[in-house]
Amino acid sequence: MKVLYIFLVSFFLITIVKAQQTYSVSLNESSVLIKGTSSVHDWESNVENFTGSAIFTITDGVIESLAALNFSVEAQSIKSGKRIMDNKTKDALEAKDHPQIQFDFISLERIENDTLWVKGNLSLAGVSEEIILTGVYEVEENGSVWVSGSQPVDMEDYNIKPPTAMMGALKTGKDVNIEYRIRFSQN
Repeated sequence: MKVLYIFLVSFFLITIVKAQQTYSVSLNESSVLIKGTSSVHDWESNVENFTGSAIFTITDGVIESLAALNFSVEAQSIKSGKRIMDNKTKDALEAKDHPQIQFDFISLERIENDTLWVKGNLSLAGVSEEIILTGVYEVEENGSVWVSGSQPVDMEDYNIKPPTAMMGALKTGKDVNIEYRIRFSQN
């Protein structure tokens, strides 16, 4: 009986450990877009370079748990296609002093249907704030995971002064929206 008990406990522990899988962001298949407003027109910038990883437990195409989620953006890689705006963005983010924008996992708040709520610290321009990141997920047949969503950010929460141009005639709004579609592939 004792041998059977040890076997069952070992089997369940191995199953749990094997079910957790580490994933990495597939940069070429993923996208991050920052959208904002100004006194003249709306604007958007693409994030060209970012990395990330996650540890999911997936059963039959459903995420059962999330043990880690970390994401890093190179501040210098945020591009609008307009040189002046790109320079203003880098200055506002203090990209030379704080070259990385980070999301660091704290906990999985909940999973409901195909949606994840993840608590973490978002660090911008040297300031870190706790946020709840919400994303809709889809598990592909090959095991890859797509997570997409939209995250509002108030720049003033991070002591970022919204950029201006044309001697103050053009003022950007303090609120931006980060839209993302990220593909996580198994390592």
